[in-house]
Amino acid sequence: MRTKLLILCALALCASACTLVEGDGSPWGEVDFGAPSFTLDISDRVNAESGRLRVGNGYELELVSLQLDVGTIRLDLAPQGAGVASFDPADPPAGYSLCHNGHCHADDGRLVDYEDIAIELATASGVAGSVGQVIGQAVTLEDDATTSITLDPDMCPDNCALPLGQMTRVVLSVERIRLDARVFDARDEGRQPEEGAQVELVLDSSTDFSALVQGSIEKDRDAASYNLSPTLEFSGALFDDIDWQVPGTWRTSFARNIAEESSFSVNLSENSAE
Repeated sequence: MRTKLLILCALALCASACTLVEGDGSPWGEVDFGAPSFTLDISDRVNAESGRLRVGNGYELELVSLQLDVGTIRLDLAPQGAGVASFDPADPPAGYSLCHNGHCHADDGRLVDYEDIAIELATASGVAGSVGQVIGQAVTLEDDATTSITLDPDMCPDNCALPLGQMTRVVLSVERIRLDARVFDARDEGRQPEEGAQVELVLDSSTDFSALVQGSIEKDRDAASYNLSPTLEFSGALFDDIDWQVPGTWRTSFARNIAEESSFSVNLSENSAE
């Protein structure tokens, strides 16, 4: 509870510093953060005989749980007139080249997805304000299931009032990720004990998932009201390309897969004026 209150206070300070209101004291706009949903899509990975997940190179994983400690979700807005840059693969921004097949080559050798570059450009345009909802709940994903979280509206400072500006991105922060599983050698080559090897991995540094959004909060229009529904999905490849014979490498490989094998999307809709 102490952590949740500290996060709420931090978001409240940001909101009070950035949120503007109309002359009559009404906010320029507001957003309703809907229940986030979380999915582990492993339907095409299950071995019908063993009931375990095929994870490549002749290994199988018996998944106990994948737990996410979800911290906050926030909506960022750039200043009005900032001219949020759009991304054109035919004319990549500085630091990128050779854009094709959904990614560009970065100067440091990385392959970066188009969407990640677009989010980077949106962030570079500056932030006029952020509206954040404290979540502070744990989500446990088991098998091929979707789980949703019910949010507490009282945990959104200033009733989720929106400042003037252009919406740029939504960021979901996960404070901790824990994997509990057992890995087996499906080839029976003695690479793992017959009863499988225990897998307990914890990523205890915050992981952010971002998605682009578009919308504008302006002075010369009536206060706008938006609904925002976020979805975070992990694919079955989350457990691939891990050297299961070398436990010391598991955590680093799993952290890489969390970033690369996840899909964060947001449905943002404006409520019709009555």
